[in-house]
Amino acid sequence: IFNELTSGLRETAGREEWEKIREAVCRRDATTLAELAGPNGAASAAISAVSDLAEISGPADAVIEKVKNGLGGWVRYEELVKYGGMLDDLKNCVRQMTEAGWDAEIDFSELGGYSYHSGIVFAVYGGDYLAARGGRYEIPDPSGAGSAKSAAGFSMDLREIAERENGA
Repeated sequence: IFNELTSGLRETAGREEWEKIREAVCRRDATTLAELAGPNGAASAAISAVSDLAEISGPADAVIEKVKNGLGGWVRYEELVKYGGMLDDLKNCVRQMTEAGWDAEIDFSELGGYSYHSGIVFAVYGGDYLAARGGRYEIPDPSGAGSAKSAAGFSMDLREIAERENGA
C-alpha cells in the first residue's frame, strides 16, 4: 500500500527523496514527514496519506476497519481496493493466519528491511523477540522479454531462536 500511495512521488521526487519518506514512515517520524510534505501539492497529499497510514497498527480487524474509514481524508478504502484489492488480500492473509491458530496484528509502518519488497511484509515474534521477517518481491526477467516473477522470502536468526528456546 505504501508503494502504491507513493509511486508518483518515487518518479517525481526521485529515489533519494522517496527513501527519506520511507525511512520516516518506518520510524513513525511525523516531524520529518511534515517537513518532506511541504505546504501543499501532490507530494503533500501522498505524504499525509502515508503518515496517517503509519500511525495505524493493532489487531487486524480494527486496523482494516480504521483504514476503510479513510486516511485523514486523503485516501478512501475504495481507492485502495481499485489498486488490486490490497486490503482484501491483506484480510485474506490474516484470515488464513488466524485459522491456522496464529495471532495477527497489522502495522502499516512496517515496510520491511529492504525497499525492494513489492507486497506484504511480515515479522514473526516468539514472545518478546523477532524470530523471522520477510516479504514479497518481484524478480525481473533477466532477458527483459517476459514479465517479472513473484517470490517471497524470509530470514531467521536461528542462533537467537535456539538460545531463547533453550533458556541460554
